[in-house]
Amino acid sequence: MKALPVGIQSFADLRQKDYLYVDKTEDIHRLITSGKIYFLSRPRRFGKSLLVSTFAELFRGNKSLFEGLYIYDKYDWTQQYPVITIDWSRINHSTAETMEIETSIFIDNMASSHQISLKQIYASSRFDELIMRLYEKTGHQVVVLIDEYDMPILDALSNPEELKLIREFLQSFYKVLKGTDGYLRFIFITGVSKFSKVSVFSGMNSPDDITMNKKYATICGYTQDDYAEIPVSDTDDMRDLMQQQLFNGDISAFQRNMQAMFARIPYQLHIPCDAYYRILNDYTIINEYKND
Repeated sequence: MKALPVGIQSFADLRQKDYLYVDKTEDIHRLITSGKIYFLSRPRRFGKSLLVSTFAELFRGNKSLFEGLYIYDKYDWTQQYPVITIDWSRINHSTAETMEIETSIFIDNMASSHQISLKQIYASSRFDELIMRLYEKTGHQVVVLIDEYDMPILDALSNPEELKLIREFLQSFYKVLKGTDGYLRFIFITGVSKFSKVSVFSGMNSPDDITMNKKYATICGYTQDDYAEIPVSDTDDMRDLMQQQLFNGDISAFQRNMQAMFARIPYQLHIPCDAYYRILNDYTIINEYKND
C-alpha cells in the first residue's frame, strides 16, 4: 500500500520511493505543447513546488521517473534541456543587499554544476550570462522555473524602504527573461499573490496566467475522485489537518481554515479584503480574486 507524499516536494523522491502520485502529466503535456510562459497562483502547501520539480525532471529528460504516466509515450525524451530552478524560499532575501549577494552565489553554484565559469558581477548580469552560456554549451534552449516569486516582497511589506529596493532588484532580475527570450524553451512561475498586483515583471513578456483557467484547475492537489481511490488505512498518514478535512468532506471547516490562512496575508499587497474562495465540484480550491 503506497504512502501519501505529505510534505514531499521532490518529484524524483516521490517516484523513486514509490509514494502515491496522482498523475498530473496530461495537464503538463498540454502546457508545454501549447505555450511558453505561464504563471500559476495557489496558496502555500498546495503542491506548487512539486509541480515545479516535475517540470524540471521532465525537461531534463529523466524518462524513467515518468514510466506508467500519461506523458511517458507522448514526449520526445531525446530533447533534454538545461534547467534553472529558482526557489526564493531557499535564497536569503532579508535585505536587497543580502539578496543580491545570495542570488549571485546561487547562480554561480548552478553554473559550476554545469562546469561553467561566469565573468559578470551582479546577479541579474550573471543570470543573463548563465542562460547564454548554457545555450551555447548544450545547443538547447533553457528552461527557467521560478517558485515563490513573491516571497521576497511579502516578507518585506513591513519595511517600505527595503521593499522598494527588493522590488527594483527583482524587476532588473526578471528583465533578463525578455532579453534572452530566443534562448528560452519554457518559463513557469508560481506564487501566492495576484500576478498583476506586484509589478516586478513589467520588463518581461507577459505570461499566460492559468490560475483561474478551468483546464488546469486540477494541476495541483487532489480531487474528490482522487481521494475516493485512496485506501482508508492510508489516511492515518495524513498529518495535515486541511487534507484530513477534505478527505472527510468537512468543507465548512476547510473553508474556515482557508480564510484564516489568507487573512494573514498583509493588506499592503492590495489583495481585496473580501477576496473569496470557491470550491469546484472536484474539491479543487482556486483563489478567486475580484475584478479590480
